[in-house]
Amino acid sequence: MGFFEFDIPYALSALAAGSFSIRKYLKNLKEPYPMIFADAPVRAEPDRPVPVACIIKNLENESISLNRIKITVLKKREPVYTARPIEKEITIRSKYWHKVYYVSIPSGVHGEVEIDVTFEVGLRNMTKMFHNDSLRGTKHKPVKVYIGKEPLPAYKEFCFGDLYNREYFARYEDHDSAPLRVKADFEYAKGNLFMAASDNSFDTSGFDGESDNLTDEQKWQKFRRNIESWNEKGEFIILPGELISCRNITGKNINLVILNNKNLVGKCANGKYGMVPSQTDAALKEFLNNTGARSISIASEAAKKASIFESLIRKKGVWNLQDLTDQGLTAVHVGIDKDYELTSSEKLKWVFQLLNGGRKAIISGSNYYDYSQRKQRFGFPVFSKKEDGAVYNNARIGIICSRPYTTDKIINSIKKGRVVVTNGPLLDFYIQNELGEKAILGGEIDGKGFTLNYRFVSSPEFGPVKKLCLYSGDLKVQKEELIYNIHFQKNNYDLYGAIDFEAPGNISYIRGELFSEAENSTKFCLTNPIWISERVF
Repeated sequence: MGFFEFDIPYALSALAAGSFSIRKYLKNLKEPYPMIFADAPVRAEPDRPVPVACIIKNLENESISLNRIKITVLKKREPVYTARPIEKEITIRSKYWHKVYYVSIPSGVHGEVEIDVTFEVGLRNMTKMFHNDSLRGTKHKPVKVYIGKEPLPAYKEFCFGDLYNREYFARYEDHDSAPLRVKADFEYAKGNLFMAASDNSFDTSGFDGESDNLTDEQKWQKFRRNIESWNEKGEFIILPGELISCRNITGKNINLVILNNKNLVGKCANGKYGMVPSQTDAALKEFLNNTGARSISIASEAAKKASIFESLIRKKGVWNLQDLTDQGLTAVHVGIDKDYELTSSEKLKWVFQLLNGGRKAIISGSNYYDYSQRKQRFGFPVFSKKEDGAVYNNARIGIICSRPYTTDKIINSIKKGRVVVTNGPLLDFYIQNELGEKAILGGEIDGKGFTLNYRFVSSPEFGPVKKLCLYSGDLKVQKEELIYNIHFQKNNYDLYGAIDFEAPGNISYIRGELFSEAENSTKFCLTNPIWISERVF
């Protein structure tokens, strides 16, 4: 079965209609064939080949021959490119097989395209044809990729990436996941230059089926070596990490992501360790005390509420203020999709810890499931399946970082709060005092008079900028307020501006939010704050 969510409205309607069938229910519990599917990134930079991943999960070790793969790119349902990348039959002898084929989109083809993949497979003494995936009951739709006409909005000082790829590789049949190579190729095609790769601490699900007999520590070291070898190329940086379930201040389980720690920190209550609450090893502070100077720690899904099942069985909780303001924590993760609103509880929780002196960077990103085009959703109880594919252009983070990019440089930039979160346009600003001293994002400054210099950039893909908001936070009264709300009437895609203000005795920090509009959707950029030194109070 594919990675799924229960569709409650569908389930209720199915019960009401009397469509429950034990026979159909049992028949759909298991897929009749090995999992075969194709996937591609949700977006690709212009003039950059699109990676198309072909993946076979053959957990029963059946004899499989891959006879033919046909890849067709369609624009408005008309073929614009066709490739047949297999020159001879491939015999699949392992539980996991994958290959990334690079599709060169013809110049002049922009916007949304569909990539249709046909597999011809020899299986059980038969020749079978699978269209995009082998999953029972789906429509086998092509994957959709947005081909950018222009590069993502950027400034040369910024490097972009994704810090929330949680799965290294999932071996289980109910996960439509992919190996590290595929994820890195997808992120690079989207325009990113770094990503995170982490796993439940530490279940790498066999490292493509090769490490089942290794201890967790051995898996971790192999995992690190694989990533270090990859990073030596210098083209794309991967930060190794682990996902930990630990206890919050009230004793409930919360998720913590630790990236680039030298040693394995601990085991989790999820994954292969099951769902027994007692399997959470330690409190949050104990884990944070074991992290090194070259690592960062992230509050995962800081405001996500647990379901009744998770609360009762797994004792799942949420991040509390005391957890978020722990000195050992580096960043707060906010989940963002196309319907994200900036008044969400996750953003407010990040602001709340800022007002309490937490100074944690805001980050975002996705795991593989969030942008997998083969993600499935199952109705219950009849287990009918619906494609529930990618959210276009999930949020990424931009960091102020100098070339050549390295793991340590990326880590240091995040620690210093030189970070923005965006799903489209880019906002940057710095503050200068009367002495000519400057502070960039994440920095701190004092003085009597200040000038805030801002700049932003967007593109037709994300629409012109419509609004710039600047917020000030006062740590003394723990209150944040909007101090500048600038609306733009013209089609502004690239603009510089400056705002003068006096010594702000009631301001502890200033942060920015930017909004653009394209095709009836709002895109945004959030910055981390610049701090005003307490010496001006």
